[in-house]
Amino acid sequence: MKIALLAPVTWRMSPRNYGPWEQVVSVLAEALVKEGVDVTLFATGDSVTQAKLEYVWEKPLGEYPANAKVTECLQISGVVEKACEFDVIHNHFDFLPLTYSGLIATPFITTIHGFSSQEIIPVYKKYNARTFYVSISDSDRHNGLNYLDTPTLCVITSQPFSVSMGDPALPICANSQ
Repeated sequence: MKIALLAPVTWRMSPRNYGPWEQVVSVLAEALVKEGVDVTLFATGDSVTQAKLEYVWEKPLGEYPANAKVTECLQISGVVEKACEFDVIHNHFDFLPLTYSGLIATPFITTIHGFSSQEIIPVYKKYNARTFYVSISDSDRHNGLNYLDTPTLCVITSQPFSVSMGDPALPICANSQ
């Protein structure tokens, strides 16, 4: 199983100080690698990980401000252009990568870390039937979206599995034991 983890570019993995989304992605990447999963982490170039690291931006925007739109577009396109190399893309980058999900055949999972505004909900709704959603907590859900789960920790177990649209028990987000 080859998994691409798409991380935000605001803070490095694992974050030095603040970075709650980045901390989730970092813990997930390290746990998956420990399980023997082939993980490529798309994050900032200064990230510290046991996964393979791909980056388009060396330093995090939270520490070295730059044009966020340019950086984000380059980061997202970096994983989408390599989508055929992966069995699944796990998005932790918020709503913007969803707009690319219809252009690729690779299954796309988005962990919803919360909604910064109700104005982004239409993007999630548009891709609701095409992608998979998980939330970090039940309070970080929107009633108009379909969710696979609210996992305790998004970690793949050692059990084999396959990914297909419509699979209600997709174990990519099985609770770890």
